[in-house]
Amino acid sequence: MKYLTTAPVQAEWHVRTGYFAIHPVAYEEPLVKDEWHRYLQLKVTVDQLHGTKSTPATQGALITVFPESRQRIVKAMERLYEGVDAQDTLNKAVEATSRALQGEN
Repeated sequence: MKYLTTAPVQAEWHVRTGYFAIHPVAYEEPLVKDEWHRYLQLKVTVDQLHGTKSTPATQGALITVFPESRQRIVKAMERLYEGVDAQDTLNKAVEATSRALQGEN
């Protein structure tokens, strides 16, 4: 996980897939700057994302347990960086979401 989240790897990910980098410094990498010069659409999407104001319409699905489930998954992912067991951590997030869906929260 540490390797995959480094700026150079995220820069490569961004320019080769078109997906957003999760490491903000990746956008400062020479590879990204070169590709943005060649393919403006890569930069346009990043600029739009950064320029978007947070509103209910931009926060993703807000019905039923989506917001709390999203938070559980985010927290589980953050714990992965701490070196916890990945499968166990994600299983706990899934179990909590399943309980919420069944109204057992």
